[in-house]
Amino acid sequence: MDVAIYDATDRNLLRIARGISWDLSYLPNDEWPGVKELRQSCLEACMSAADDALMIYWVVFKDRLEAALERGEGVCDVVAACYGSIRHGFERAASAEEALEMIRAEFLALHAPGILADLAEPRRVEILTYDGRDLGKAPVLRVETVDRATSLAAARAPAPPALQPHNAAKRGSSPDAGGDAKRPRCPADLPMAL
Repeated sequence: MDVAIYDATDRNLLRIARGISWDLSYLPNDEWPGVKELRQSCLEACMSAADDALMIYWVVFKDRLEAALERGEGVCDVVAACYGSIRHGFERAASAEEALEMIRAEFLALHAPGILADLAEPRRVEILTYDGRDLGKAPVLRVETVDRATSLAAARAPAPPALQPHNAAKRGSSPDAGGDAKRPRCPADLPMAL
């Protein structure tokens, strides 16, 4: 994979782990062969949902999928159970936005610190070299470490906020929204918190 793609992915993950919403200042300044205005409007329309999807993956799916793969199990049942957890959590919350806010809070509290620590470390790259003259010969494995574009920024990153005020306002959420006292008030109240 191209180093530029790795670096862009790391920078995006760093932004999300810091609790920062995407805005036009994050629009890539690269040679785009297509219609730049269309790209910009698509990114503006979808990045908030893409950020939420990544946080849902980390909070609900990641550990369960990795455990199933480690045990040599199939993942279809695990994925179905994860979607069931999400559905149940959203049904218990007063609104979809409230359920998403709880997922975002859990992501920032439980997963962002580890992501920031990983982004501060060099990337481990495994290089397999094959002998073109003897294709039956086992490849030679060489391991290199390469500094990430985000290493210094992630190392200096403060602890992630619960949610930056402009993020909550942008998403139209209110922690004091009405509803009955039985609805979940924190991530641990939802079945998604594993």
